[in-house]
Amino acid sequence: MILLNVKRLIMDIFLFRYRQFLVYLGKLELLLGVVFLGAIVVSITLQIFFRYVLQSPLIWVIEFSTGCFIWGSFLCVSYALKKKRHITITTFTIYMSAHARAVLRAVAYLIMNILLIVIAIYALKIIELEGRTTTISLPITISKSWLFSVPILTSSILSLITCVYLMLAEVRAVISGKVSGPIIVIPND
Repeated sequence: MILLNVKRLIMDIFLFRYRQFLVYLGKLELLLGVVFLGAIVVSITLQIFFRYVLQSPLIWVIEFSTGCFIWGSFLCVSYALKKKRHITITTFTIYMSAHARAVLRAVAYLIMNILLIVIAIYALKIIELEGRTTTISLPITISKSWLFSVPILTSSILSLITCVYLMLAEVRAVISGKVSGPIIVIPND
């Protein structure tokens, strides 16, 4: 009995620390998303100024803005997962008990974890292929994989880190019998 309580306490402490880490990670993802969005706005504003006022357009803005958009979008996928902002279909689950919904969520997170691992593995293969080409118009030459494939890998890893926590937290809730609703890493403001 004492050993079981110690195991539960260790799991609770682990999940608490894991959640704290995810909150900080979410803040970083949000900050980087805002930075990428700001970079898009600044670069397009510069492009408009250079094109129409100075009559000398900047050739790198489209490629730069596209890369910032892709990075910002994929970083925000993981952030939205932490805040439970993805679309949820509850047609059948509203008729289930809270316990059954928690079990179903845990299974869904397990499936998501598997899919995210598969995506990461394939992203690594794509990075290798795309690494052979470089940017055309940016002031510095970088591999196109940094603009197109690495964001997919990064997003899948960040989402995997979040999904593992959500799955463990749902399993912990089911085992302890303290099921209240979906677990949200970062509460909505």
